[in-house]
Amino acid sequence: MKDTSRKVDPLIGGSLKNSEIRYRRLFETAQDGILILDASTGMIEDVNPYLIKMLGYSREEFLKKRLWEVGAFKDIEASKDAFEVLQEKEYIRYEDLPLKTKDGRLIQVEFVSSVYLVSDEKVIQCDIRDITEHRRLVAALQDNEKTYRDLINQSPDGYFILELSGNILTVNKAMCKELEFSEEEFLAMHIWDIIPEQFLDQYRERLTKILAGKNLKDAAEYEIRGKNGKIHYVEVLSAPRYSGGEVIGFQGIARDVSARKRAEAALAESEERFRAWTENSSDLITVVVLDGTIQYESPSIEHLLGYKPEELIGTNAFDLMHPDDHQRVMELFAQNTQQAGNATSAEFRLRHRDGSWRQFEGLGKSYLNEQGQMTGLINSRDITERKQAEAAAREGQQRFSQVWEATSDAMALSDPDGIVLEANPAYLDLYGYKLEQVVGRSFAIIFPEEIQAQAVEQYKTVFASEVIPATFESTIRRADGSERVVESSVSFLTATGQRIAMLSTIRDITDRKRAEEKIQRQLEHLTALGEIDQAISSSSDLRFTLGAVLAQVITQLGVDAADILLFHPDSHLLTFSTGRGFRTKAFERAHSLRLGEGYAGSAALKRAVVHIPDLAARDDNPRIASALKGEAFTSYYGVPLIAKGKIKGVLEIFQRSPLNPDRDWLDFLHTLAEQAAIAIDNLTLFDDLQRSNSELMLAYETTLEGWSHALDLRDKETEGHTQRVTEMTVKLARAFGLSEAELVNVRRGGLLHDIGKMGVPDHILLKPGQLTDDEWQQMRMHPIYAYDLLSHIAYLHKALDIPYCHHEKWDGSGYPRGLKGDQIPIAARIFAVVDVWDALISERPYRAAWTEEKAREHLRASVGTHFDPQVVDAFMQFLN
Repeated sequence: MKDTSRKVDPLIGGSLKNSEIRYRRLFETAQDGILILDASTGMIEDVNPYLIKMLGYSREEFLKKRLWEVGAFKDIEASKDAFEVLQEKEYIRYEDLPLKTKDGRLIQVEFVSSVYLVSDEKVIQCDIRDITEHRRLVAALQDNEKTYRDLINQSPDGYFILELSGNILTVNKAMCKELEFSEEEFLAMHIWDIIPEQFLDQYRERLTKILAGKNLKDAAEYEIRGKNGKIHYVEVLSAPRYSGGEVIGFQGIARDVSARKRAEAALAESEERFRAWTENSSDLITVVVLDGTIQYESPSIEHLLGYKPEELIGTNAFDLMHPDDHQRVMELFAQNTQQAGNATSAEFRLRHRDGSWRQFEGLGKSYLNEQGQMTGLINSRDITERKQAEAAAREGQQRFSQVWEATSDAMALSDPDGIVLEANPAYLDLYGYKLEQVVGRSFAIIFPEEIQAQAVEQYKTVFASEVIPATFESTIRRADGSERVVESSVSFLTATGQRIAMLSTIRDITDRKRAEEKIQRQLEHLTALGEIDQAISSSSDLRFTLGAVLAQVITQLGVDAADILLFHPDSHLLTFSTGRGFRTKAFERAHSLRLGEGYAGSAALKRAVVHIPDLAARDDNPRIASALKGEAFTSYYGVPLIAKGKIKGVLEIFQRSPLNPDRDWLDFLHTLAEQAAIAIDNLTLFDDLQRSNSELMLAYETTLEGWSHALDLRDKETEGHTQRVTEMTVKLARAFGLSEAELVNVRRGGLLHDIGKMGVPDHILLKPGQLTDDEWQQMRMHPIYAYDLLSHIAYLHKALDIPYCHHEKWDGSGYPRGLKGDQIPIAARIFAVVDVWDALISERPYRAAWTEEKAREHLRASVGTHFDPQVVDAFMQFLN
């Protein structure tokens, strides 16, 4: 060190000396190394014993050397640079500086250098502390800390440290993984953030007990909430953390027992389900030990076998078994119970309380019970009904096989696509195939090729349809090409509720269909004949009736055209009457035929059917040959129409294509010809009768008019009175709406209105003066005389209303019966008005004619007494 002695005040000098002594003592005894350097040169001026010991150099090896010249500070350039920085900033510090000792060891030091003044001169003091051991301890602590943390992080259980406030200080990876929070998220949270509200008080109470010094060795279970809100079940073991004897927080281990809790819940649920299953199962659940002793019997045994469970506990399960099954089942049971987990099944019979035997199917499984005993759990199902059903099914299958082989109905089994799986002998006979030609191929081969695709689609539609037709008909083609009509019905085979195959039952109905068609034709023929009969009975028009016959000929026989030629006995000619289906009027315009002329004349003459199958090949009929140009007919039939042994005409049939009729067709042709002949005969007779009837009617009418004229002359009536009142009465009656038939009887009644006067003596009828009462009494008898005379004549019975009732009056004061109002026939009411009117306005020997106005007044005055008011009103309108 530099000499710093100067002349100073003795008092001050003493004080400095004491300070120097104290500094030196500290310098010499310091537990850190100290170097004193010249601030300007860096030369070492002093070194304390601790540094000499630390680095192993002697004092002399330090003094009068620069810092970087000492072996410990061998990095010369770095030391020079550091010295320059120290000179500039007057302070430098290294927290971890490596130095090498003289013996070559490397130590770590904390190096602090600072500049300060001593007697106005700058001095550098370097304080060097050996931190090698400290660093070793820190490293060891860090290693221990890392090992501890690795151990914590590798633990499958969650680990946490809490402050007393509940803030989370530390969590391990397992904790983060379990609850799906990151470590950063955890460290920003409070323990109460993850504990559901219902567990807060429980957790606080437990922490309070820990703070109170209670040693809680048992873990507590909690529900805690994860990041996504999912609830976790954890088992937590907590302990206090101490510092200086004081509790500063908590630490704990949290084990996620969610899986265990779920397993426990599942086990409990499983046990509950098992108990519910055994208690409620319709099957018999039995637990037996190795010797067959029953330890448990489910309640279903009472329903199945009639025993109560407690009756059988402790008994041997094999005691109820049928002797024939005993040995076999015991051997199976012995094999099954050799090892836990073995399972086997068997069928056996058990005795019911009522003595009957029930068939069971049992499944046994062996396991070790809680006492470690090998035990058998047997689940038995009553299959008595199933066995009976199987036996019935086998019997049914046998019967079905017999039916399948022996039935006359064709049967086939096919899959959803229509591929035939099986066919019975009747099926092969019907279609003419061998079994190998059918099985494995589409059922559609039985249809004409052009409709096979359509048949397959229809098959698939029926297969999938909910609504199945009871039966359906189709035309099939046999292997030899012939066609048959069949009637089919279908049913389905199902498995697990799904249709897997179709069973088709097919019956050949060709003969039946032909019979039905024949019956249908016969029905149509009967209907046609009925319509012809209706035409015959409802019309007197021969052309209309024969037209109806020809319409049925064309429709029922399926021909192109037909006509009827009428035979005239007087001229012996056949003339065209009516025709149907012709394109031209050639036949209608053709000349009449003589008997024996042409095909029709030949048919009439020979009274036999004439058939010409090919008209074009014949040239012997000019009438038909000329018509063929416009008609193009090929075939011809001529049928004579004969009634009561007489020729009535000829029915001709024409076809524009070859005609090859069967027996039914020919029979119906003859029937239609007979109907036509009958129609001609009936209508001819009707015409003759009509003419005779008309002539007779004319004679009747002439006779009646003669009678009325004679009566007028006898009664000295005005010439033509009866004729006038009759005609006027008919006109007025027509205005009242009477039918033409009724008007005929009105006319006849008018002509004969006074026919009864033929019974009145001439001296009374022709008396010029007043009649006496007796004479009037006789005169009033003439309506009765008329009734007695005419009622016996059927022809005039309906004409009696006027002769019998024309003297009746509206008010009932008339004669002969005193009829009143509507009791009087309408014809008589009308005639009464007209008769009085004509009498009043006509000249009579005993009085002059009245004027029309006076006669009108008389009629009006007599309304309601003598005359019907409505008739008088109508008559007045008639007069106007």
